[in-house]
Amino acid sequence: MCGIDCPVSGVILSDSTLETPAYLDAASYGRLGLEFEVAVRMSKDLRRTNKEFTLTEIELSVDAVCAAIELVDDRGCDYGSLDAFSLVADNSWNAGLVCGTWKREWPALETLEGIVRADGSEVGRGFGHDVLGGPLIALSWFANRAREGETVLRAGEIVTTGNLIRTQFPTAASRYQFDIKGLGSVTCEVMF
Repeated sequence: MCGIDCPVSGVILSDSTLETPAYLDAASYGRLGLEFEVAVRMSKDLRRTNKEFTLTEIELSVDAVCAAIELVDDRGCDYGSLDAFSLVADNSWNAGLVCGTWKREWPALETLEGIVRADGSEVGRGFGHDVLGGPLIALSWFANRAREGETVLRAGEIVTTGNLIRTQFPTAASRYQFDIKGLGSVTCEVMF
């Protein structure tokens, strides 16, 4: 969608994390986008290391997972001229996160199917494996990219693992619900 051949990351600020159902005022954003993801909450600190984290180490460092809607604000960006540096400099457009109910036990995340509905009508469908092969693989990519820092990830931090379904940009008042079979759902209402 962005014409960038590698993943990018940004920071989710704690004061922009909401619980489902969330009510969003579109006027508070330049152009609000909704991304439908699996979020993970870390159970322990991942510390600096000289070797790559294994997928097993990553999975054992996760406390809970949930269906989530990442809020992005692309401010009406021209996607034809977008480059990775601009996106990263703008914190990957992160404008918040809406979290569903946290689950401490979960099925294989790469096999999960997610469905997005706007006002009850399906607008998209995707699977956990559509994100770099699976949400924990995406988390592993991030942790290994950041592993040279003092602390890579801290206990209690939330990481979103990538969009299962193409980003939606609401243009009128609407209610979005993201259901992940076996994991739960998350809802937001956008007001204009």
